[in-house]
Formats: sequence, C-alpha cells, structure tokens
Amino acid sequence: MRTLICLLSDQLVPNLLSCRMLNPDRILLVITEQMKKKMASRNFSEALKCMGGTISSSIVEIPAGMDNDFPSLKNFFREQLLEPYAKDSFFLNLTGGTKPMSIALYDTFQGIKEAKFFYFDVQHPNEIIDFLKNQRLSTGYEIPMQAFLAGYGFMFAKDMNKVGIAESFARKRQKTTLILAEHCAQPKFNIWPKGDKAAWAWRQKMMDSHKKQIEVPPGYLTPTIPEVREEIAKQFRLQDGPNECLVGTLSCWDIQYLDGGWLEEFIWLTLKKFNKKYGLKDLHLGIEVKPFDNNTRNELDVSFMRNNMLYVMECKTGFQEKMQENAYKIFAVTQQLKALRTKAYLIANSANLEKVRERAALHQTTLIDADQIAQMAKDPEAVLNKLFQVSQK
Repeated sequence: MRTLICLLSDQLVPNLLSCRMLNPDRILLVITEQMKKKMASRNFSEALKCMGGTISSSIVEIPAGMDNDFPSLKNFFREQLLEPYAKDSFFLNLTGGTKPMSIALYDTFQGIKEAKFFYFDVQHPNEIIDFLKNQRLSTGYEIPMQAFLAGYGFMFAKDMNKVGIAESFARKRQKTTLILAEHCAQPKFNIWPKGDKAAWAWRQKMMDSHKKQIEVPPGYLTPTIPEVREEIAKQFRLQDGPNECLVGTLSCWDIQYLDGGWLEEFIWLTLKKFNKKYGLKDLHLGIEVKPFDNNTRNELDVSFMRNNMLYVMECKTGFQEKMQENAYKIFAVTQQLKALRTKAYLIANSANLEKVRERAALHQTTLIDADQIAQMAKDPEAVLNKLFQVSQK
C-alpha cells in the first residue's frame, strides 16, 4: 500500500497538491495541538472532498509540547508512522509542520528503501521537488477555488446560480461598461450629482429596496460627459430632464450598477476576455465567502485562481477617505484566509490617491487607479501584462 505522510500547518496547498499528484492509497495527517485547535485536519478533509478525493485518511496527533522536541519526535514518528506501516511504500511531504518535525520525519525514514521525499517551493506552486534527486516535477493541476477556500476553513456563502445570473447581466451591458471605463479618468467624470446628500440618501435607500421599477427624481442622475450620458440613456431607456439630467425608471439593480457596480463588471469582463492567456481559473463576479464555524460573510467583488494562488479584487468608486477604509477592508479579508498565496488588489476610480496608495502598500495590497482603469479599457493587455508580470511578446 502506498502511504502519503503529510505534516499539517497553516499552508495546506502543498499537501493538497501532493495528494493529487502522488495518488496514494492512504494518507496519514500529522497534526500538532495548535493545528488541532485550528481545525486543520477538518479543513484538509473538506478541501480534499472539493477536489473529488476519496482517499482514506487517519490523523496522527503529536503530544502537546513535542512539536519542537527533535529526539522525542524521532521516537514518536518511528512508533506511530514507521513501525505500524512497515510493509508500505511511503511518500513523505516535508513542506509543512515545524522545522524539527520536518527534519525528524526525514531522519526517521531516510534509510527506508521504499520511501520517497518531496518538498514544495512556494515560489513555484505548480512544481513538486523530489527531495533526494533534486528534481522538479510539474503537478499538472490547479486547485479549484472551492477547495482552496475549504483548506483555510472557508466556504461559498452565496448561491452560485445567483452569481451566474449577475455575470450574465454583466455580459449584456458590456458596451456601456466599457464606455464608462474609457472616460472614468476624466476630471469631469460623474454619474450622480457630486455632494448632493439628498440624492446620495435616495440611492442608498433604493439600492436596498429590491424594487424593479423606481422613478428617478429630476436632478438625481446627472452624467457630466456627453458620451457617457448618451450611453446610459440608451442602455436604460431614459429621457432628457431639466438641467441636463436624466429621468425615467430604473430597478434597484440598475442603480447599484450606476453607483459603482459597473467597475466590478468592467474588471470581470476584461479578465474574462483574457483568462486563457493569463491562466485565470474560477473567475467570478461578486461571490461571498464565510468561515465554516460562523455566518460572517465577506463579498469578493472579483476573484479568481492563478498558479494555485487566490486573487481578490475590491472595486470602489468614491472619495479618498472611503478608499483608505477599503484598502484596510480588503487586507482584512485576505488576512482572514491565512493564506500566503493570496494577492489583494484595490481598484479605485478616484483622484488624489497618495495616502490610499501608502495605506495599500502597508497592507500588501496593489492599487489600480482611474488612469490605469481607463488604460485597461483602451489597451487591456498592456495593463494586464504588467499586473501579472508577463513579458510583452
């Protein structure tokens, strides 16, 4: 029987990839007291299910206080891992656990003929290293987003059918979305009256109303750029009102779109167009995730997997003060995932973002501003090549 031994830690991706690539008959999950409290074995099992895995697994719990005790670990591994399964052939993943655990595991099995040692380099997430041969092998597998999230104790919290419906609406109005993005960097760009508290309060109330037909009061919808104004009127069948405003009826979802949803849709549509070129998997618009243990939900405006890494993009239009809050928010969301292989972006259609840029950098979040959004609308590959560090061919 082929037995895979995994040392569980916060980073489960290497262990999940080794299960997929090595295809063992049995898995022994070695877990510390700390990882037990974090429900690491449960998360691992849930992630494996999401990957279609049906491999038998057993948990081997290291006694409290032993995880950095090298001599005791060697004895423990010999008694709990080697001797009970002496007739098996072994795959040993040295990537997780504490350093004494990895060294002790290697030292325990190094003289066993039917033992192979593997290691993952986080800088090359699609490769597994044959430790003794120093040979890199392609895993040939991309972890699905659902499995990645499960590995860190999270699950989808929103009906994916509803996500699909939102994505279909985004496709239907992509021309309007592109025009908005092309003009968003212009100083005069505005859709709603700037600084009008009454109009702002009306929008907030209507977006939460779930109404399909809402009469737009005169003066509340005031696109300032002619091309944008003409396209919005055409898309939503609106009429000219007094003082260059638009009037007519909108749904609550139309208002959400014009209040900033267009930016999320633009980013999603652009990435969707080039997803094969840049190797984007599970690209979604507006999914929600929550921990297994509670109902605290977080919406991810645009999210996808690339090279077994989760990418999260928060898209916001508005004033600088709010942008600083959003830089903190997206960092907080990705920190909750506890994953080294998570990249965060703040897509901000706003001017004068120096303080926001500093805050984003502090929180390891990449900022994409209005100028870059407009450039993406006109020459998307130039921006995406830089974003994904792909050389121009």
